[in-house]
Amino acid sequence: DHIANHLAEMALLRALYARVPKLALSMEQFERDVQPVVDNYLAGKIGEETLISKGRAWKNYAEAYRPLVEFAKDHGLPVIAANAPESMVRCVAEKGGGFLATLPADKRRWIAARIHTKAGPYKQKFLEFLRGDAAHGGSANVDKASANARAEKLFAAQAARDDTMAESIANFLRANPGYKVIHITGAFHVEGRLGTVTRLRMRAPNLKIALI
Repeated sequence: DHIANHLAEMALLRALYARVPKLALSMEQFERDVQPVVDNYLAGKIGEETLISKGRAWKNYAEAYRPLVEFAKDHGLPVIAANAPESMVRCVAEKGGGFLATLPADKRRWIAARIHTKAGPYKQKFLEFLRGDAAHGGSANVDKASANARAEKLFAAQAARDDTMAESIANFLRANPGYKVIHITGAFHVEGRLGTVTRLRMRAPNLKIALI
């Protein structure tokens, strides 16, 4: 939430565009199902109030992410609404990854086709985070089996976000050869080149990825 981070993002976007005009902005802060809303705003077909309401912009959009989107709009840059819809992620957190199989095709496409939930450094980090944060890990009175089952569902929800953002970026790059992408996201999703970075590497092994 620190404004200096967002100033740095803006400076980086400007500097990259100066060197690489074929640039796309990918954002955790917009979800896949609102891609048409974002596209319509960039094309001047709808106003900013509609973008904020229909696009479900984050509460700190005006001070944190608006400058990025306005720069993209002014310079004709694509904006990728990369994240999974929060309403669907909450259902995964409640019911587990099996929830995705119950979705009709027109909604299933809003979350990555493949969700990676196997053991590994990222899952270990996430589970340690849950154990260290009572607000996320639940009550101490919950039995171990129930706590483990709950943790698995929460990780599936986290993976749904990471895999969807990674797939969104990979899909764009396949459809738009020659482009580079700058992806804006929360630190936990990419720290240690885990999370979204690892899942993007799975989908695009030869892609050059810089983490800032």
